[in-house]
Amino acid sequence: MTSIMGLIISIVIISVLVILYLYREHTKRRNRQLVFKGNPPLHLGVDREHPVYPLVVRYEEAWPAGFANHLRTRTFAEHPEMSVAEYKWRKLELDRFFIISGILRESHMFSIKVDDLWHEMLMFTEEYDSWCQNYIGVKLHHRPNVAAQLEPMPHARAWFDWVYSQLFAHTPYTEAIWGEFFQYRMDSNILQLLESSTTERSMTSTAGQLFHPVTSVTIEEVSTAVNYLVSQARTSIESAKLSNWESDLEGRGNNVHRKSCSCSDCSNSRDLTWAATIMLIISWNMTDDNDYEKAMQPFLDDISNDQHKAATSTSSCGTAYSCSSRPSKSPVSSCSSDGDASPGCGSGCSSG
Repeated sequence: MTSIMGLIISIVIISVLVILYLYREHTKRRNRQLVFKGNPPLHLGVDREHPVYPLVVRYEEAWPAGFANHLRTRTFAEHPEMSVAEYKWRKLELDRFFIISGILRESHMFSIKVDDLWHEMLMFTEEYDSWCQNYIGVKLHHRPNVAAQLEPMPHARAWFDWVYSQLFAHTPYTEAIWGEFFQYRMDSNILQLLESSTTERSMTSTAGQLFHPVTSVTIEEVSTAVNYLVSQARTSIESAKLSNWESDLEGRGNNVHRKSCSCSDCSNSRDLTWAATIMLIISWNMTDDNDYEKAMQPFLDDISNDQHKAATSTSSCGTAYSCSSRPSKSPVSSCSSDGDASPGCGSGCSSG
């Protein structure tokens, strides 16, 4: 019996190693096929009028002198196959991830491309610690969790997708780096917490279960971003409660309600707050994952088509530009970095 159990355990371990190897090889092949061009937007693509802009400024000012250059140099030394353009676009998404990490109680990592840069950043322990303190006053820990690679986290991914799309415009490389958005239904528990939350700066609110328990209280820029997200969510939930919510979706999905990120020398970034709103409305009214997928699919097809158009137009976008995801005036609105310990994440590590 002991020998049989030993054989079974060996088979399981070998199977896991094979799966991880194949996944890494698939990722490498996909990376070789993708060509990054141009430069990322300034200030993470956030407009000055957006409520998260003050936090972006705080984040950019938190970097110790020379830290960015050290990270860049080490990354190229460890990843000689990476182009300068690819590094810049990956770094943009790492920066955006850290903005989200400063806001949420748990922010799971769903991109190996982004996580690779985080790993290199951690090699500079003194500068990393200084950066964390300058930024939000608490350390963003990073803990390995290999099992998480094999366990999908659909509800965590849905929450990430919604928050990301409320704060940032999607660039031509957003999906290439993070994977496809809005594939999963938002968890009913999260929706209920958002519905019952107030926008007041208080962790006695149920919002304290979703947002960072320290930074959302002690840092005004984070509190402002939290209030904005809660307001956007509650507005969308009120729309989801309407009796004609199904017929309302078609109007929200048409081109009239979509906003492009128009820049002085580029117009290939996309504001997907409309899609995030549709995802939330469907999630509120459909608790079955299969029903959600069927209802969301037409809008996912539109997003995919728009993404393809944006990606194929990047060749004319060779200089830096500044784009934004602006608050909507209409009713549209893992690795993990978290305030508490996280059970796991999409790319095989967690932070707490």
